[in-house]
Amino acid sequence: MTAIGFDIAAAVKEYGALSRKLDKAATKLADKTAALKEKYQAETAADTAALEELETRIKVYAEAHKAELTGGKGQTAKIGAACIKWRKGRPSVKVTGNPEEIIKAIKRRRLSRWIYSREEINKAAILQEIDTLQAKPIDGLEIIPAGETINIETGV
Repeated sequence: MTAIGFDIAAAVKEYGALSRKLDKAATKLADKTAALKEKYQAETAADTAALEELETRIKVYAEAHKAELTGGKGQTAKIGAACIKWRKGRPSVKVTGNPEEIIKAIKRRRLSRWIYSREEINKAAILQEIDTLQAKPIDGLEIIPAGETINIETGV
């Protein structure tokens, strides 16, 4: 199996050996990383829980005493080396009813600007009917033939 001085069998064998070696190294690294992460989480679990508890208590207090902490103005209170900030979220719309009925009601009120109307090319449908496109081509549409890829599998 040689062609112009290249031994394909030897190359594939070497490829497999290097692939396995890299896989073992990656597994070893993942195991060590997981062990370190687990150790760190175990060592810091109590501190993490205490921090979350303090954060909750601070937020509850800050919510109840906003005027006192901010002096009645602003959205920020500096306390020691920390800063508490109150930020308003953005409003959102939640559709809780039947979308078709809501769309009808929007149209009745002549608020169609609240409704999306999109047209898109359905490429999947075109691929199912390649013959139709090939029989009557459309400018700007082109079928790209599937390419061929080469995969090397080891351990087969």
